[in-house]
Amino acid sequence: MANKIIKLDKNENPFLPPPYLMRNIKKAISKINIYPTDLYDKIIKLISKKFDIPSNRIYLSNGFDEAFDLLIDRFRNKRFVLFLPTFYGFIERLNLKNKKFKIFRLDKNFNIRKKDILSISKNDFVVLANPNNPTGNLFNKGSLESIFKRSGKILIDETYIDFSGSDSYLKYKSEDLFIFRSFSKSYSLAGLRLGILFGPKEDIRLFRKHDKYCNINTVSLVSLYYCMRSNYNLKNAKKLNKLKGFLFKGLESNKVKVYPSLTNFLLIKDPKNSLFRKLKKKGIATRDLSCLGMKGYTRISVGNKKEINLVLSALRKNI
Repeated sequence: MANKIIKLDKNENPFLPPPYLMRNIKKAISKINIYPTDLYDKIIKLISKKFDIPSNRIYLSNGFDEAFDLLIDRFRNKRFVLFLPTFYGFIERLNLKNKKFKIFRLDKNFNIRKKDILSISKNDFVVLANPNNPTGNLFNKGSLESIFKRSGKILIDETYIDFSGSDSYLKYKSEDLFIFRSFSKSYSLAGLRLGILFGPKEDIRLFRKHDKYCNINTVSLVSLYYCMRSNYNLKNAKKLNKLKGFLFKGLESNKVKVYPSLTNFLLIKDPKNSLFRKLKKKGIATRDLSCLGMKGYTRISVGNKKEINLVLSALRKNI
């Protein structure tokens, strides 16, 4: 029997959702033969109350890909702008949609360069993750304010916001701003591919108008219902942040160059990909970031205590 691969390459949460949510997911399966037509509006209202955002500015999506595809199609006349390194999913969806885009490189500290902000115009749709993946940092508020003023549209992916202790941009007053929230990380629901896109009411209205019938399944809707009635995501984030500190110190003690992170992963300086290869030999999967132009860098997800100890043990043995 093959050894089990320890997956620390996709920033998945190592913990299951709380027992009460698991129980209600099982109950939802017992109604799998019925379309969930009575759940959607009820859950939109709960989301509206939870985030204090009007219901007509909320769109439920099957993960980030669906939400971003809608934006690409809606604003095909815009030039999409990315700041690399960033979430590879941005690049992947734009390529699949045959949409050309402009790339700017972050500086050596993974911040947005002022000269690149000055190149942005009202014809641009800026897309960024905050906190950023794979660098793990938040962007300077002043830089974002400047981008808000100069760009035509902007999407902020706040997938990792719960780990950062930082304020969301949900309250920012702009008819040009979209915010995406994921349930894959702090909510431990990656397998559901569930997300929320917040945005201007006219755009959200059009997205809903062209929705497929019952596009969000019963299990996802029931999960969302209980997510909105709980703050277990913040408890999850706190627990993972503590484990992240343990992993950070362990890596540093093994003379590994590791960067501070406001997410559930760590960025590692990994010349010649030696750490990536060492861990791979031990059945521990991490992410080689060469595809993002970050040759010599590896990203590692924060696992549970046992998984972290296996990582640190593998490094101590100097494979």
